Parts: sequence; C-alpha cells; structure tokens
Amino acid sequence: MAVYGERGRRTTPVVLAGALVVLLVLLGGWVWLRLRSEPGPEEAHRRVQQETQRMLEGLDVLTVSHYTEGVVQDGRVLLPEEYQAARDNLREIRRHLDAMRPYLTPQQADEVETELRKLEALVEGKRPASEVQQQAERLMDLLAEVGR
Repeated sequence: MAVYGERGRRTTPVVLAGALVVLLVLLGGWVWLRLRSEPGPEEAHRRVQQETQRMLEGLDVLTVSHYTEGVVQDGRVLLPEEYQAARDNLREIRRHLDAMRPYLTPQQADEVETELRKLEALVEGKRPASEVQQQAERLMDLLAEVGR
C-alpha cells in the first residue's frame, strides 16, 4: 500500500517565493520607468529652452512671412495659401507650448496660454498685420523671459 503525502503544502512556499520575485521585478521596473520619465531640473530647463526657441522661430516666420499686410488687408484674405500657413504655424506653436507645459509653473503656463490665445484670436479675426505683429512681440518677450 502506497502512502501519499500532502503535496500542496510543500509547494506553497515555492509558489509564494516565485510570486514574490515576480512582484519585486514588476515593482522595480515600475520604479525604474518612473525615475527615467521624470527629468531633473537641468533636463527640464533644457527642454523649456528648446521649446521656447522653436516657438520664437515660429513667431518670427509668422510675422515676417505668413501674416503681413500683403496677406490680410481690411479683414480680407488676399493670399489664402499664406493665411493658411499662418494658421498652421500657430498650431505648431501651440504644440510646442503643450510639449513644455509640464515644465512650466502654473503661472508661466497661464501667461503664455493667454498671450497665445490673443494672438490666435487676432489671426482668426483677420485683424491688421500691425496688431498681429504687436501681439506676437508681446508673446515673444514673454517666451524669452520663460526660456531664461
């Protein structure tokens, strides 16, 4: 006659140890990813500088090439391709703001957002190029300060 022992009790410590190892590996991976995804202050500053530089370049192109008196005059679009390029340019500038928003203080983000919205409203309203130029310069001044 064969005597069978209780197998479940012998494997329980092995199963628990294996589960603990898997849990520790998963936890370690999560911590590693978390630490890797949050840049330090130097990296955050570098990213803000990069994005503000791209926004400044985009604003320069907007005011020099895409939105001039020859493109919009008296609320009429004279060169639709250039006007559309100005609108596309603003969308790209917004993408750069969204990319750097996590690295800005809430006050900085709000100030840049407010000035960008004013500029977008002027372009969408087909306002005179001189008004767009003035608002773009205000935004450029603010970005230069944020990017320091």
